[in-house]
Amino acid sequence: MLRGIIQKGQVIMRSPADLPDGTEVEILPVGACRPDDDEEVMTDAEIAQTLAAMDLVEPFEMTDEEIAALAADRKAHKEWEKAHFDEHAEHLRRMWE
Repeated sequence: MLRGIIQKGQVIMRSPADLPDGTEVEILPVGACRPDDDEEVMTDAEIAQTLAAMDLVEPFEMTDEEIAALAADRKAHKEWEKAHFDEHAEHLRRMWE
């Protein structure tokens, strides 16, 4: 890894680079995200295909009845948990004796 700073739009290296003239390099700011070397970067066509597929997915919407049923189920489950809390706490306490 080579390090340097930008001054007036130019990269100023902290120490001379041991690379032949004409070597192409990539410059990323310190801390910039970049894919791991073993990950493949998506092509523009793959990105476009993925976005097009995502556009075809219809949003999930619940009916008022489904929302009410879910809320009732959550409430019932919460009440069951509260009613059985002591039983579960005792079971856990015995496990650690």
